[in-house]
Amino acid sequence: MQPTIITLLILITIPFAAYGIRELLRIPRRRAGLPIAAEVLQDQEPTQGQKMYWQFMHSIGMGTDLHREIARTGKLQPGEKVMDIGAGTGELALLLKTVVGKEGQVSAIDINEHFLHRCRSRSELYGLEVDFRNGNAAKIPYAENTMDAVTCSLMAHHLTTALKVSMFDEILRVLKPGGRMIFFDLAQPRNFREWYQVGAVLSLDLLFEWHCASVNLRGELPGMIERTGFEIAELKDHLMRDVRTQFIIGRKPAPGDCLNS
Repeated sequence: MQPTIITLLILITIPFAAYGIRELLRIPRRRAGLPIAAEVLQDQEPTQGQKMYWQFMHSIGMGTDLHREIARTGKLQPGEKVMDIGAGTGELALLLKTVVGKEGQVSAIDINEHFLHRCRSRSELYGLEVDFRNGNAAKIPYAENTMDAVTCSLMAHHLTTALKVSMFDEILRVLKPGGRMIFFDLAQPRNFREWYQVGAVLSLDLLFEWHCASVNLRGELPGMIERTGFEIAELKDHLMRDVRTQFIIGRKPAPGDCLNS
């Protein structure tokens, strides 16, 4: 076989092999989910498989402390109405419900019906009422001016630039005047080590999605969010095992803001 043909076959095989590996690695996530905070678990005992997988997720910085930090950074209060975009298997939304309490409401959307089935099962298991819906971030299934806060965590780097813009427009629409978006995602690496960590930790995800994450990695998200119409209330960097991420708190302007400034 000619060397050029062998090289061509290798180049064709690599993406398919990477995709297969990525899907295999996602099987534990689908079964065990991300670590669930003690506030949600209450007296429920996780399975041995969950314990092992959650220990691994904690080791790469994706533990319950991150979800608590999202709630703290967003200054969520009891009684508020909150929505989570890209619910995954529901860990953050369930924790948010423990923060806003019985008087508050939590909604969450995801496009993956398998994940939503897990979310609803967990909601029932832990006795926490969350409205989990099948929904697209670019067309959020809620009315305008209805949410006090919207969270979005480590999901936007999977979206194209056009979809990010549509999502920010939709978040602005559903927020009440004065409401806030609590956004957490990849940020621009500052040195070689951080660039290396992005490649090492997220290589299988980003192999097919560098064009989506490029806006994050160029540090353009805060400007994009401002152009949507948000006021940037807070920017806070966060290292997740040397992968640079960022909290961005965007506030929807309220009537009279200009008069009070």
